[in-house]
Amino acid sequence: MAYRDTFKYRFLSQDGVELHCGITYDLDRRESEHQRHFDERWGRVKQVGRRTTREAAERWERRQGCSPYGRRADEDWGVGDVVGAAVTVGALALGVKLLSDWLGGRST
Repeated sequence: MAYRDTFKYRFLSQDGVELHCGITYDLDRRESEHQRHFDERWGRVKQVGRRTTREAAERWERRQGCSPYGRRADEDWGVGDVVGAAVTVGALALGVKLLSDWLGGRST
């Protein structure tokens, strides 16, 4: 027999914006963890529905698009985003180096 020991929840900012959704066994502990992680001390966990089985909660979590990394699944960065950010940082570093070299050649 499966136990109904799992809560579904949404973590909301002070102004009611959803920052994360997920499942947990302990709502109070999870709320304090999210408050630290999101630097949102006034954020609150809002229970969704009743306690349920772990399996049913995991299905809800997947249907809602919740991510284990604190972002909605539809907001997660893909590989292309990460590569694009790395290329941008690399180009910026090269630009700074070229500008430094150019200014160094113009010393009085």
